[in-house]
Amino acid sequence: MEQVRKPEDSHVFISHRRLDTKNNLTSLLNNALGGYGLQVYLGQDECGTGNAVCPAIQIAINSASVLIALLSPHYAESASCLNEICWMLRSSLDGKAFILVLCDVEHGDLAHIEKGRYATAFERHQSEGIEPTEVTEKWKTTLKNVSKMPGLLFKTLESDYGKFVNEIVNRVIPKVKWPPLEVATHPVGLDQGLRELDDHIQQQSSTKVVGIAGVGGIGKSTLAKYVFNLRRSKFSRASYLFNVRKKDDLTYLQQQLLRDLMGKDWEIPNTNIGKTILKRILKGLKVLIVLDGVEDWDTIETVLDVNAMEPGSQIFITSRDKDILRDSSLNTLVYEVKPLKNNHARELFCHHAFDQSNPFEGYEDLLEEILKDCQGLPLSLKVSGEQLAGLRRLERRF
Repeated sequence: MEQVRKPEDSHVFISHRRLDTKNNLTSLLNNALGGYGLQVYLGQDECGTGNAVCPAIQIAINSASVLIALLSPHYAESASCLNEICWMLRSSLDGKAFILVLCDVEHGDLAHIEKGRYATAFERHQSEGIEPTEVTEKWKTTLKNVSKMPGLLFKTLESDYGKFVNEIVNRVIPKVKWPPLEVATHPVGLDQGLRELDDHIQQQSSTKVVGIAGVGGIGKSTLAKYVFNLRRSKFSRASYLFNVRKKDDLTYLQQQLLRDLMGKDWEIPNTNIGKTILKRILKGLKVLIVLDGVEDWDTIETVLDVNAMEPGSQIFITSRDKDILRDSSLNTLVYEVKPLKNNHARELFCHHAFDQSNPFEGYEDLLEEILKDCQGLPLSLKVSGEQLAGLRRLERRF
């Protein structure tokens, strides 16, 4: 996978010395993380000198939720690498995950610069006057602080590359803060819906397929996106497919699934081949999939072999027709979304109508009439509230 070009889109930042790791460990790790759909930004060990960090590097580190430092024998020869790890350590204080990987170096090399493998590099920085003393002292302090962190030890001639990369990936995935799906401007009552859904799921702990059913506008998609955001980090890969409608050519859905799960585009000539590819890829993976807006079960069976999904994987399906879900052969657990309770309906309407959780004085009677008409449907409450807000703006204008 090619390095992401936009530093602001990065999920993971890797600081490394290309001379040591570019063609082996870094490349394998970059490809493995990219296979999970992660955007990886690699440090540039010839970028900048002195105390400066390239603007693009600063943005990438600040944007990433996981920072990986691959410290290798020639790492300290690069001013850019040292500047990067200083910035990374400072950024980790804000709650970012920091993963230290020691490639053919040890903690002692960082804690005791004058005696360790980095002694020569620092002697050169200082004796040749390449960098000011205050800069090299800052680098030493940073490396000593990093030496106090737990690290993964890698030996080029002894370690199993595949297993080691998988160990790093397994540490990265749970720590990635994925960009959340936009749920709702005012997520009123969602916690209640989530608790009810969880209680429903716990009735059958081995449930693989969960249906979310209800009339239009009741909040099926909103609840599904909320669940997806909360649970995504618990799965190795995830995909949310919007507007899963029956069409003559459903390969577009398979392409989106593959793009989300594998992080790259696929050419799929027909749904049979797409289904076979997905079956092979899903083997051994714990995935979360949401199919939103399903109108018939045939669409799902055409796109995906749900039985091929591994234990621990889960698929959520939203539909207006609960009978579609119950007629399936997969023993789908169906949760019917309920209308909002009166207190939640009142709060949601007021947020849209008055930009606060309670009505303005003089609107109480009108509010009760609207709540009765909307019957707890979030979409109706939202539209009605926005209409009232618009009328109020017109009144103020005239």
